[in-house]
Amino acid sequence: MCTLSPRVTIASQISGLFLIPASRDVEFRQLDIISGTTISGNMGASFENFGNLKLHNINVYRNPSLPPGQYLIRNTPNSNLTLSGNCYFEMD
Repeated sequence: MCTLSPRVTIASQISGLFLIPASRDVEFRQLDIISGTTISGNMGASFENFGNLKLHNINVYRNPSLPPGQYLIRNTPNSNLTLSGNCYFEMD
């Protein structure tokens, strides 16, 4: 496994960012993520998780256009979220 320096940043200027489908395993490692913008129905502005999402050493920041109270990550029923390493989530 390689470690990138400087860290890679993924940013969204649209509604949402990543949709994890049901019964899928998705892992993100060593990234900085800037959420998407306004989501109707308060869905996840960074991750809408229906499957198995693993985050390792991930920093998730709010998009400046995201209104207060919007979720960065939304886990739906029967989904799984696993955090490892140092993860940071910017709150309102």
